[in-house]
Amino acid sequence: EPDEASQRINFVSDYVETMLGYTVEEWLATPNFWLSIVHPEDRERAARTALATFESGRVGTNQFRWMAKDGRALWVEAHSVATMDEAGQAVGMRGVTMDITERKEAGEALRRSEERYRAFVEQSSEPIWRLEMEPPLYVNRPEDEQIEEFYASGYLAECNDVMARMYGYSHASELVGKRLGEFLPRTEANLEYLRAAVRSNYRLTDCESQELDREGRTKYFLNNLVGIIEGGALRRVWGTQRDITERKRAEEAERFLGDATTMLSSSLDYELTLESVARLAVPYVADFCLVHMLDDDGSIRRMVVAHQDPAREAAWRDMQRRFPLDLNTPHTVAKVLRTGQPEIYSAVSDELLKAVIRDPEEIRMLKEFDIKSTMIMPLAARGRTIGALTFISSESARSYGEDDFALARELARRAALAIDNARLYRRAQEANRAKDEFLATLSHELRTPLTPIIGWVHMMSGGQLDEGDITHGLSVIGKNSQSLSHLINDLLDMSAILSGKMRIDASPVPLGAVVREAIETVRPRAAKQNIRIELAPDGGAEDAIVSGDRTRLVQVFWNLLTNAVKFSPDESRVRVACEIAEGHVRIHVEDEGAGITTEFLPYVFDRFRQQDMSTTKAHGGLGIGLALVKSFVEAHGGTVAATSAGEGRGSRFTVSLPLVRQEQPAA
Repeated sequence: EPDEASQRINFVSDYVETMLGYTVEEWLATPNFWLSIVHPEDRERAARTALATFESGRVGTNQFRWMAKDGRALWVEAHSVATMDEAGQAVGMRGVTMDITERKEAGEALRRSEERYRAFVEQSSEPIWRLEMEPPLYVNRPEDEQIEEFYASGYLAECNDVMARMYGYSHASELVGKRLGEFLPRTEANLEYLRAAVRSNYRLTDCESQELDREGRTKYFLNNLVGIIEGGALRRVWGTQRDITERKRAEEAERFLGDATTMLSSSLDYELTLESVARLAVPYVADFCLVHMLDDDGSIRRMVVAHQDPAREAAWRDMQRRFPLDLNTPHTVAKVLRTGQPEIYSAVSDELLKAVIRDPEEIRMLKEFDIKSTMIMPLAARGRTIGALTFISSESARSYGEDDFALARELARRAALAIDNARLYRRAQEANRAKDEFLATLSHELRTPLTPIIGWVHMMSGGQLDEGDITHGLSVIGKNSQSLSHLINDLLDMSAILSGKMRIDASPVPLGAVVREAIETVRPRAAKQNIRIELAPDGGAEDAIVSGDRTRLVQVFWNLLTNAVKFSPDESRVRVACEIAEGHVRIHVEDEGAGITTEFLPYVFDRFRQQDMSTTKAHGGLGIGLALVKSFVEAHGGTVAATSAGEGRGSRFTVSLPLVRQEQPAA
């Protein structure tokens, strides 16, 4: 290392005095002067760099601060090279030094500015982004061309973590570099957003976009942006955005539910309305929407299958036809109908399918639909489950979450209310119609016995009838008076039942004697039509004892036998059979008459309901006889059922009553 005392400067330009305030003489007179005025913080590094340049023999660059005579610090950049003797040994150095203070200060200011900007971007609670255009986009081009170029050359060059998290990423680095089309699809809404940007010369405030997050789900943003245009070309776009997805979804959900409510209230035909609502739900809520209704007999009725593609819809219906749905299976829909509790499956796995479906072929067919997620909502009205709405995600790959669940539940609630209202209205209409028909029938039934009574009384009061006619007239009056009395008694019985005032005076009753009494009471009427009433061997039923009201029980079998005779053709037969089984005695009354249609069979015991409700019907009656039978039997803890092979093929009524004991009836 050369001796510092021998490091004298042999030449320095006059500019050093202007630059630093030191004279040339001071530079030349003082050994190692250049190093003595270096800023103390830079002196060691400057000396080390100079020595390295001297020893290497190559050109070197050194940056440091010199302290001027007036105390100012100036940044300088020295370019120097070692001078060699004839032996090739370094004996000195020469070089030039430039004042770079302004450049250094500008660079430092820029560095501080970049640090402040970086801190602002990274620490901001607002999402911030920068889109670069490579190559630049010339803004004098037509609107559509600019949009195409935007998609072709725009990419996300910068964003903060806040923005990245809005798209489902953990860090900005995972999002930076993506092309515009990867998160801003070419929807009409987004094209309008870009058109607005072009028309505003790339200065927009609160403009809406529909973008895709990491999972492909739609997100809604309000954007503020400003484009940097230089030389007529858009170089980059800076922007911030605000996530309004929840607000938009809430607005859309409310609009959807409003449309559904309008649709549900637009018609009292709830079956047609449910289909319309199911189709409204596709594709807003689901790819498939299914409607199942629970019938009164516990069977499941598959009402609606809705899908945008008719072929997919038809394929699902074909699967339904091949695999009927049973309420007592672990199937998801059956479970909801049984329990009345909703079910949601964010992901439908093979294990789930195997757990709820028994047939491997049905599982295979279901897997062809590629079901991703599903929700089943009960349709409940007045505490009773009446059906279910099923929402299925398949090709959209949507995974149902809490928001979807809440929307589906509210839709099901409104649909159930509409169904219940429609059913109540239908029942009210049916009740009004039944009331009108009943009043018309009652008028007819009352007039039938009253007309001959009034007629014969009028003729007898004229005093022109002989004794034989008077006797016949009294017989007619007596017979029709009995019919009228029976009719009135039936009405009083029905009134007592409806008002809850019917009384049953229970005591041990030998049922065999009751049945025989009813048969003997009806036999004269049957004989007029040559109808045989046959009592089959009872196999011990003669000894059956039940607890009940003898008068009411006789009325039960009298009504059943009268009904059988009334609807039987002449010269046919009515067969009565008794049997004992499982602690009950069963009495069957079977005829060969008109029979009961399949459609009317569920209503055969309803009050004021008859298969033929016209006033010109072939058989009289108010339609309360069988209703009385059902009420009396149930009051005795029993049941009554009707079966028929169809119209014109006869009918069979079975009364089942609990036994008290099996012993000979008391004399």
